[in-house]
Amino acid sequence: MLLYWVPSVITVLIQGRNVVDNANNIYFIGNKFNVAYLNVILLCFNLYLMRRDNNERQRFVLSLKIRCSSVLIVLFYFLIIYLDLYMKEYTRLFMIIFVLLLSFISGTFKFKINKRWAGFLNFISSPIVPVASVIFSGIVTIALDAIKSIPTIATYLGTIGKTGNILSRTLIYKNLGTILSKKPWIGYGYGTAVVSRYFGPNAQNGLAQVAIQAGIIGVVLMLLITYHCGKMGKDSGGRTAPFLFGVYAFILSATVENTLGGSFLILLALYCVCGWERKVKEET
Repeated sequence: MLLYWVPSVITVLIQGRNVVDNANNIYFIGNKFNVAYLNVILLCFNLYLMRRDNNERQRFVLSLKIRCSSVLIVLFYFLIIYLDLYMKEYTRLFMIIFVLLLSFISGTFKFKINKRWAGFLNFISSPIVPVASVIFSGIVTIALDAIKSIPTIATYLGTIGKTGNILSRTLIYKNLGTILSKKPWIGYGYGTAVVSRYFGPNAQNGLAQVAIQAGIIGVVLMLLITYHCGKMGKDSGGRTAPFLFGVYAFILSATVENTLGGSFLILLALYCVCGWERKVKEET
């Protein structure tokens, strides 16, 4: 991942910031979305390794090395946050802050709220919960127009200049039924431009985009994959929690973005294999 990430960071900084539309800037790994997703995956992987190796570090590593490692980790956090701000990737920035916040609470305050936090982790790591969350993220499309009409929310969206973005999403969502009704079972295929006829480059919703590309069959398969990975990744010690936090960050963002793609599946796979690894070690 670092072999992709380091050249990508360099190409982002060399090309500079295209203020008009930097979504079309091509970097080493792809566009700004690919770089920002890689930031989130690397963050989760880093947090997982820190949890896994915590006891070994305290036992074998010199305090000076611990301090140097901590400095590098903090610099990495600042760099990925700066990159997202630089590329105007505010949704992915939210994902990073979300993962960091939950990890910070889990690692720092766990002893103060041990029972409640353990109960919370046990609940969100139940495999059916992420599946239900993915379904709920798609249902939000139905309610967004009504939510947007609430005076307080409408005023806030106008203040931050996001009214136009939300309006374009509601226009897409209103036409989802028409789009899906023509090819409900197998969808239109990956990379389809059918949504572009309805005021947007994609469905602006993770589950809706999966339904458009792969149909009902694709949605069911993705939910089954999510359930299986959730079941295998669950770790009673909470060591795989950073990947779980990342999964939920993608699901939350899927309510207004197309985030249930390849990067989401990669994060699910990491969560699955790291939990499976621990189960194998415990059994042997």
